[in-house]
Amino acid sequence: MQRLLDEKPQADLRVIVVWEPVIFTDITQPTNFALSLVKDGRAAQFWDHDHALSRALGGDDDAVVWDYIAIYAAGVRWLEQPPSPAFAGGTVMDVIDEARAALEP
Repeated sequence: MQRLLDEKPQADLRVIVVWEPVIFTDITQPTNFALSLVKDGRAAQFWDHDHALSRALGGDDDAVVWDYIAIYAAGVRWLEQPPSPAFAGGTVMDVIDEARAALEP
């Protein structure tokens, strides 16, 4: 994700990174090292211990939505339900080229 932000330093983007416990070592908030993986000022990072965002995106307690990227058009607001993204997919490393293309004008 950081590499994509580095490629578009002037782009008017807002990035939300949500960390959540997925594997047994994810027992606490991400470390400073993990947080430093996305260091762009346009990014905000959050810890979602209870998988609230995952459930909102369609997961449940047994099927966690993770390693996922969604791109929303400017001005889109979440109200009761998540809006439809302009692009969505995962594993992030596998879909980063498609995400990059989705950000092109």
